Amino acid sequence: MDESSDSSDTAQFALFIRGIDEQYNVIEEMAALVPLKNTTRSTDLFNALRMTMKRFCLSFNNLSAIITDGATAMVGRNGGL
Repeated sequence: MDESSDSSDTAQFALFIRGIDEQYNVIEEMAALVPLKNTTRSTDLFNALRMTMKRFCLSFNNLSAIITDGATAMVGRNGGL
């Protein structure tokens, strides 16, 4: 996951999924590029993640790791994603 602003100053939240299929082949796909209109608080990022997982019928129970750039909104002690 990463969040960055584009040339029109709209934040874009990029989500990639890496998994393993039945033959143990590693698969990596860009799941979504979600524009965030007003704010990029941790709750906004979490909602974008939650809606993307729901869209692809994925469960948080099957999530083994989240990788970010370490920004406060992503991993903050009191308000991180």
